[in-house]
Amino acid sequence: MAVKVFLRGGLGNQLFQYAAGLFLAERQNEDVFFRSDLLPEHPDTIARISRWPIQITDFRFEGKVSLRTNQPPNSTNLFSKFMQAQRLLGDKLGGLMISFGFLSGERERNLDFTKLPRIRVVNSYCASSTPARELNESLRGQLLELVNPSNKYLDLLEEMQRVSPTVVHLRLGDYRHLEHLYGVPNFDRLEQVIRRASASNGSPVWLFTDSPEELDSQLITKLTLDRVIGPKEVPSSLENLILISAGSKLICSNSTLSWWAAFLKGPDGQVLYPTFSPTAKAVFRKDMI
Repeated sequence: MAVKVFLRGGLGNQLFQYAAGLFLAERQNEDVFFRSDLLPEHPDTIARISRWPIQITDFRFEGKVSLRTNQPPNSTNLFSKFMQAQRLLGDKLGGLMISFGFLSGERERNLDFTKLPRIRVVNSYCASSTPARELNESLRGQLLELVNPSNKYLDLLEEMQRVSPTVVHLRLGDYRHLEHLYGVPNFDRLEQVIRRASASNGSPVWLFTDSPEELDSQLITKLTLDRVIGPKEVPSSLENLILISAGSKLICSNSTLSWWAAFLKGPDGQVLYPTFSPTAKAVFRKDMI
């Protein structure tokens, strides 16, 4: 008997699914298999939405990884369409699907993971804080133990431990091109938050962003940035995640990656989270906070 988790999305989303699968497997006293059939073999995009290959193998994960086939480049196959239909069915008949052991859906649902019946298949983003909170330090320990850390990552981590920067995570490209998901950035408000956060200890301000090319000199000056780090400096999503969590304080983006960086800082971490326009799909819901 085993739990099968079909991974989707980028690192932040895959970590929610990983935590859910691990939590359910431990609760049900079963094995867990993480399936990457719904992921491409290499990063690509569909309708301006980025797709990412499997991310959980970059740290000391538990369970087993299996797949029959990856998604074709910049497209989807018949199996992906079947699993999407299953998620749509889960949105309409979620309780019935759960009673048959299928945790599926496109929309977010506030489920009590501690009271679910036996789950056989996870085909959902599982954006709940419960599994991560229940796994707690064991999950943090796994995420922080990288399989093959790069020298650039190790050098940056050592420097961050030495200078203790205030870290700002800003999904600038996503904010500007996917406003319906991420909201509209308020740079005046962000400037105030950065100044307040860094003034208490005089720490330098490091910005981690997906799109450093979207920054102009005026914005760099406005936000009092001492350093900008993008994908060219640290290509690995997991290494970025750990570095984002390694500063003295963290100012979050409206992103699951920011949520996991806040989680990695632990209960004593100093974290500031943003508010967003009403149209944005806010990651930092009450239960997440």
